[in-house]
Amino acid sequence: MTYQFHDDGQHDEPPRPLQFLILQQVADELNTKHSSVRALIASGDLPVIQIGGRGQWLIRKNVSTAT
Repeated sequence: MTYQFHDDGQHDEPPRPLQFLILQQVADELNTKHSSVRALIASGDLPVIQIGGRGQWLIRKNVSTAT
């Protein structure tokens, strides 16, 4: 599942939804282990949004797939 949020900033074109991935999806896209993605989050190299108190992390799709 990809989570979508809308950017409500001022733009000349219609706003595009922001897409977020969960940890396992990022690990799959980067072809790495779940623990490696957690290490990137802990080091601050991968910005995330935490949802709720149970440790659900969302990573913005364009951040995780950027080269």
